[in-house]
Amino acid sequence: MKRIFIIPFLLLLFSCDPDINNGRKLYNQYYFEVLKDPNSFKKLKELHYKKKGSSEIVWYLDYTANNSYGAAIREQVYFKTLVLRYTGSKYISFYEPIGYKKDIENLIDIANDSIKETKSYKFEDGKFYN
Repeated sequence: MKRIFIIPFLLLLFSCDPDINNGRKLYNQYYFEVLKDPNSFKKLKELHYKKKGSSEIVWYLDYTANNSYGAAIREQVYFKTLVLRYTGSKYISFYEPIGYKKDIENLIDIANDSIKETKSYKFEDGKFYN
């Protein structure tokens, strides 16, 4: 009986893509650094898209957090993360999507470089730089 529960758990544990895990860690670091109250950060919806053969992950994130006045804000953002395993370089770039398209369509457009980035940061020495 125990084997029935252990096998699916192990499959789930070892089937995670390291690029997705590294990208998720990177954007959590970014929001922890830029938010006034990082402990109030709550993800409501997260989607990601990865082109085959690429280390870049395109994300859609719907989240809430408290601003500097203590009021809850809600924001939907599109961004791309890239963590190069060999050099250790980490990048996060933000995009302004096309409003009438569905979330997954915007993710694919960003992955295909059809939408220009609005701002980009490199993570180095524990800090984000333009």
